[in-house]
Amino acid sequence: RTQASIIKRLTTQSQVLTSAEMVETLALRVYDGVHDVLAKLWPAALNNLPLSAAIAALMRELIPQDQSVIGVLNWQLSDADMDETLKITLYRICQEGVTNAYRHGAASRIEIDAQQNDQQITLTIRDNGKGVDLATLTPGYGLRGMQSRVNALGGDFTLSVDNGTCLNVTLPTVSSSANEN
Repeated sequence: RTQASIIKRLTTQSQVLTSAEMVETLALRVYDGVHDVLAKLWPAALNNLPLSAAIAALMRELIPQDQSVIGVLNWQLSDADMDETLKITLYRICQEGVTNAYRHGAASRIEIDAQQNDQQITLTIRDNGKGVDLATLTPGYGLRGMQSRVNALGGDFTLSVDNGTCLNVTLPTVSSSANEN
């Protein structure tokens, strides 16, 4: 973009000027696209808030505030020593789990529980919605993305149905890739 700007200032040829303007416009579009993708990969809330507060804000954002759906957050994790990969994994799983419960489950209550013992974190997202037929379920991008994130960290991902849907994730507090080093 900088080079195109310099060319625009130095040329009087209309074809070169038009090409430089096109390069500058395309460069700005690429920059904007990359910026948007990066923003989607790393939620801004995690820059300014502890993970628990970011999850609470996420629930307020995703669940209507008109009392038609009740969101309950029981977050018993300290993110003081948590690595960034684990934080974003937990955040994205909560984001997708709450979105699925609200959009697809027709739930009136969505609960997130997060607990930690010495070696593992357990995250449970449960709702009282219509549930899913696990026998015929074809996982979409959201479920596959959650499973991939959990598997990459050496965790377990299960989905069950009992008066709604229950998503249960268990993650090691130290990722398996860190154990290999």
